Amino acid sequence: MVRAMAIYLYNKATGAKLFEITAAEKQELIDTLEEEHDADADYYLDADVLDFLAEKLSAPFHAKLKDIVPARKSDEEPDDAAKIIDDTSGIEVEWKEE
Repeated sequence: MVRAMAIYLYNKATGAKLFEITAAEKQELIDTLEEEHDADADYYLDADVLDFLAEKLSAPFHAKLKDIVPARKSDEEPDDAAKIIDDTSGIEVEWKEE
């Protein structure tokens, strides 16, 4: 009997394994978020993306993602244009089948 491969979500920057996801959860990401190409398996997640995903993903999967995404720093306006881009406000994740 052939066993289905497990699917794991990783922190793309560090390579750290975050948690296992189901095939259905992987499909939720694929269906909801934009891929740059057919073989794309990575996504940038931040507080704004989580807000967008709240009604689109299953509640348990959304909660798992919320646990790994840094909290929104502030709703205040940035002092200058350079502060608009802040790499510490999100995480790039990728899924891998193993």
